[in-house]
Amino acid sequence: MPHPIPELALPQVAKEVPIPKQDVARAQKLLADAGYPDGIDITLWTSEGRPGMVESAVTFQELARPAGIRVRIQRVPISTYWDDVWMKREFCVSNWNTRPTIDIGLTQAYHSEAKWNESFFKSPELDRLIEQGRAEPDEAKRAAIYVRAAKLLSEEGGSIIPYFRDLITAVNKRVRNFVMFPTAEYDFRSVWVEA
Repeated sequence: MPHPIPELALPQVAKEVPIPKQDVARAQKLLADAGYPDGIDITLWTSEGRPGMVESAVTFQELARPAGIRVRIQRVPISTYWDDVWMKREFCVSNWNTRPTIDIGLTQAYHSEAKWNESFFKSPELDRLIEQGRAEPDEAKRAAIYVRAAKLLSEEGGSIIPYFRDLITAVNKRVRNFVMFPTAEYDFRSVWVEA
């Protein structure tokens, strides 16, 4: 995924902001244009402290190799990772749980003033879209704003979003009015059990 908005939260984003196909030749050309005609060596920092972080690093390493991007994976204990590596090294892995709303997710990680803006991507246009989406009461108009934000992040942003974790739950058939919440947290205020 080239953007951080899961299809579960905004179904139209999958149609309007498709996942780009891998283009090794274009990646090689971009590297050559940037002064790396023989490829580039980079270090990707990760930790075994959270499920999926090392696997994400290894997957990126394998996918980047054909383009001439040689990835050295540097593992760090979780006890020091968040203080010494995350948001301090040039290229590192993290993973996030889904946020309760698109606004919260974008505001916390992609707004120019966000404390956890991991890629340090700053865009007045993205900031405007985030703020505009937050203020828009019409659901369809707000969705269109967030689709524009997803497109901008897909084309210009600095994060790699390889996947969204599936959320799985089960309930007894007598449970009524249960809705799966995108953060895997539960709101039982309107749930009831049929006798």
